[in-house]
Amino acid sequence: MLGYTPDKLKGMHLLDLYPDDKRKEAEAIFASMFRGEIANCPLPLAAKSGTLIPVETRVWFGKWSGADCIFSISKDLTREQEALQKFDRLFRSNPAPMAVSSIPEQRFTEVNEAFLNAVGYSRLEVIGKTTRELDIFIQPEKQREIAAQLQAHGSLANCELKVKCKDGAILDGLFSGEIIENQGQKSFLTVMIDQTERKRAEQALRNNEELYRTILQTTMDGFWMTDMQGRLLGVNEAYCRMIGYSEQELLAMRVSDLGAADATGDIAERIQKIMEQGEDRFESQHNRKDGSIIDFEISVQYLPTGGGRLVGFLRDITARKRAEEQLQQTLESLRKAVSATVQVLVTAVETRDPYTAGHQKRSAAIAPAIATEMGLSQDRIDGIRMAGSIHDIGKLSVPAEILSKPTNLTEIEYPLIKEHAKKGFEMLKDVESPWPLAEMVYQHHERMDGSGYPRGLKGEEILIEARILAVADVVESMASHRPYRPALGLYAALEEIENNKGILYDTDAVDACLRLFREKDFQLEGSRL
Repeated sequence: MLGYTPDKLKGMHLLDLYPDDKRKEAEAIFASMFRGEIANCPLPLAAKSGTLIPVETRVWFGKWSGADCIFSISKDLTREQEALQKFDRLFRSNPAPMAVSSIPEQRFTEVNEAFLNAVGYSRLEVIGKTTRELDIFIQPEKQREIAAQLQAHGSLANCELKVKCKDGAILDGLFSGEIIENQGQKSFLTVMIDQTERKRAEQALRNNEELYRTILQTTMDGFWMTDMQGRLLGVNEAYCRMIGYSEQELLAMRVSDLGAADATGDIAERIQKIMEQGEDRFESQHNRKDGSIIDFEISVQYLPTGGGRLVGFLRDITARKRAEEQLQQTLESLRKAVSATVQVLVTAVETRDPYTAGHQKRSAAIAPAIATEMGLSQDRIDGIRMAGSIHDIGKLSVPAEILSKPTNLTEIEYPLIKEHAKKGFEMLKDVESPWPLAEMVYQHHERMDGSGYPRGLKGEEILIEARILAVADVVESMASHRPYRPALGLYAALEEIENNKGILYDTDAVDACLRLFREKDFQLEGSRL
């Protein structure tokens, strides 16, 4: 990371690794350790070339071979900072109002220029204030709905909320967002679409059907009006252009002729829903005159006048849909590439050490089953299966005679085996993957009380995927034969995780594993009772 050789680093003063203008600050952080503190040092390190390396460093005071020492672990944050800088550029230049607020205080920590322009406040007036202090959201019941949706799903989609501007004006906002995390701190990122003008237009249509002819000719969205049987009574030029039919052709058709019914229900059911609720918003596909398909986002309002009318605003989202499909294809290609890379590694292990290969295969069967029982998402289950199949890949760096040794390891040999988690991380850290495979492999020997290795992580510091792998790893290891001992049996393995539940192993992962074997008759290939 710093460009030095080990011999060059030995004998250097620790403060010499910090830039000149940061040494006093670093010295103050180190001094705090003698008061029994574990310090987090956010200062950059200076590489041999003079380049400043952004790092996150944990520093503590302890003893080594009886001598007082300073210990530190530094994580290179270069990639994280590059990603944050890219996000920051997109955030600030986005034409849509965006804001970041703290959880759970709902205190604004960052807003973009579009947000300030929309609400009329200055940056100094917003940053550090809560939504309650600014009185910017005037619907308490909606805020409770948002909080419930966030707690349940970790994200927010198309939530309508009225926004009070500094000058007293009221905006109709459509909010989406999700919880994000940066260096352990969770925040809520929101994006607002100002639909005030659109709402006013829709309200005008409810009040006076005759106004629609003026509005529909000026809006950029497509527009149609139908009777309660779905017969088209009026369309605007934008819709004609989108769909490829003339106004005369469309007025002789029904909405159903255009293929508007979708998987969420037939048109009769949808009309009934709109009549009951007064409005509806959904996505649908229409058939163009040339036979091609156009994707629409449709907002439909019910007008009780004239025997009942439905008016719809239609926005062409075909390009967005195609982009989403392309993104999914790209993600699938990435998954296949990762799978191919992993398979090569698995083959290498099988060739060198059949015991390790068989252990990984069986662990990769147990761990996803535990994750499924715990209710994790399919994406995380796939990642756990992938990590399980290579979690001992670092043993490629361990001499084969140690791996297959038929007797207990010596005090010299055991530390070499323990290095395999770190070696596996180093092999995988640069592999592009949708999942944190390298970290899962790195952490699968960590324990909830901090007694594991190689980093002594504890509790929530350990990825849930790694905690699940730890349980699967122990159960498979004890239930199967090893070169140095016969199998201890599945009963013994389950007793081990049950006795140390919440101490060494994650409680939820253990409970799920016990249910699988004791209640759901899960079978582990090649194991004995």
